[in-house]
Amino acid sequence: MLSKLYAVVYFACADDGIGRFDRSMLSQQELMELFIFGLNEPEEVCGNRDDPDDVCEWKGITCNADRDIEKFLWIIKNDDGTGTLGFEFLPWSMKRLQMWRNALSANPTKGHLSVVGWTSTPVLGEAKNLLKPLVVFLSWRRPY
Repeated sequence: MLSKLYAVVYFACADDGIGRFDRSMLSQQELMELFIFGLNEPEEVCGNRDDPDDVCEWKGITCNADRDIEKFLWIIKNDDGTGTLGFEFLPWSMKRLQMWRNALSANPTKGHLSVVGWTSTPVLGEAKNLLKPLVVFLSWRRPY
């Protein structure tokens, strides 16, 4: 009997776009979803996690006439304001972000946040040992 020989050929392809995230390819809707979806209850902002409302209809969002996001005010949310936020996904058009009286927490010295003021001025390492409420003023800079 004659044997049949089969050859399998594999092609290697290269795509420069694979492996590198380019935020300019995302809509403002997608960027804001990435920004808030680390929250424990993003539904408090966007309506439904599986099918979010149009971003310009979200609670606290203000869009301009071109439907670019300019402002996000998210204040006095208390326990609804827990979780993590993806600050790196904020749209470039955003001019104002106000978030206060929430239950968000993090180490402000990691990442792109920096402490710019306190209600009292303890040494940074001692801040975690304070028993009285402390207000920390943070400055955020966009990563380059």
